[in-house]
Amino acid sequence: MVAFGTVRFNRATGLVAGLILITCPLVQLFSRVVIFDATMMFWVSLACIAVHFSRESNRVGWLLLGWTAAGFAVLTKGPVGLVVPLLIGIAEALARQEQIRRLFHPLGIAAFVLIVGPWFLAVTQSHPEFLHYAFVRETFERVATDKMNRTGPIYYVAAFLIVGALPWISLLFLGGRHLIGFWRQRLDTARTEVFQLLWILMPLLFFTLSQSKRPGYILPVLPAVALLCARLLQVAPHLLRYAAWTAAGIGFMLGSILLFGSDALAPHIYVSRIAQVLDAQGPVLGIALIAAAGMALLGAVSPNRAIAGLIMIPVALLLGIQGVLAELGEYRSARALARVIEISAPEAIQVIGVEAYSPSLAYYLEMPILLATGNQVRQIRSNYIQEYGEALRKLPDSTLRSEHWWQQALAQCTVPAVFLVKAEALDKCASLAAALPLILEGPNHAAYSPCKQVAH
Repeated sequence: MVAFGTVRFNRATGLVAGLILITCPLVQLFSRVVIFDATMMFWVSLACIAVHFSRESNRVGWLLLGWTAAGFAVLTKGPVGLVVPLLIGIAEALARQEQIRRLFHPLGIAAFVLIVGPWFLAVTQSHPEFLHYAFVRETFERVATDKMNRTGPIYYVAAFLIVGALPWISLLFLGGRHLIGFWRQRLDTARTEVFQLLWILMPLLFFTLSQSKRPGYILPVLPAVALLCARLLQVAPHLLRYAAWTAAGIGFMLGSILLFGSDALAPHIYVSRIAQVLDAQGPVLGIALIAAAGMALLGAVSPNRAIAGLIMIPVALLLGIQGVLAELGEYRSARALARVIEISAPEAIQVIGVEAYSPSLAYYLEMPILLATGNQVRQIRSNYIQEYGEALRKLPDSTLRSEHWWQQALAQCTVPAVFLVKAEALDKCASLAAALPLILEGPNHAAYSPCKQVAH
């Protein structure tokens, strides 16, 4: 965004856009999560910008780059990586009264196919059902039906966009008159501004109508929000004062809630360790937010203080919740579990999950985790594995085992193995405890030390 803003406007606008983007709460939160949405944001942004430059310069090279980036977006997150840039590109062509077919240049389509095609071909050769899963279940059914159980109210996506871009997004509401002016000049002097506006509106509309909604889906919109806000500050600097007042109000409200009501919020958090951290650190975070709000309020007389206050509110919030995020990370991570296994069972060469699976355990132990479970494989949060678990179990190198296979593995113990089970599965814990020592009992899992290899 810094480079794009600099090229299309000036260096100051580009730098402000970059500053806004990196201080958006949703960007900061997803930067700490190992998930594909952040990578998707990069490829979609590159695709949109390249297609926009292809219209401005009428050069095929930019369009080729756009289709290439869309190809990598599809490899990252599926067909939606193509749908979003196409929606924006088609909307921009209509707004500028240009031909849509220019977007579908044969070289661009060829580049897309060369990137996506080999991967899809290789996967479908091994898993013929994958095409149906990718294009019917994960695309059509995800968008048009609620079979994924990921639906939400009509305001879901807009709400996460507003919260995820606070306090900066207030500039878009405050600058509504200027946005209308940009639209009226879309065929002349405001083509880039209208491109950014469509970059926000088209995905927002698409994901609002979609039956599958998640906070991360809105990430590709935030670069456009950042640059359009920076552009508004360039053409209407007085908006900064009003934005500072708005941010101050938000900061005072959130700060007061945390300062005086964090003990009331804690009981509603299902993870006790996180609730304890929030209860302890909430008042300090509240004071920090109120102080940042006070700095933003000074923006009524000083633009420098205003922008510093706008920056400080999301920064204070994000720094203040680091303890909560750290506890959440430890709660969901298998790092502590892996450390216990390495220390208590260094000779183990096999880890068996008894209807229990910790996604990052294989990463920390640098070995595959065998999972003994029923046909639906509910322990792994992959729709594909859950739907085709029985077929995947039959593959020669599969790590999936039948539901009761672990009992045979425990009895025969052909190799030293650690058995992992859910802490609340009392019957399985009792069966394992009768044969093996307990090496870890955590909030999510219990682990039992390696069985002694049977001599033959």
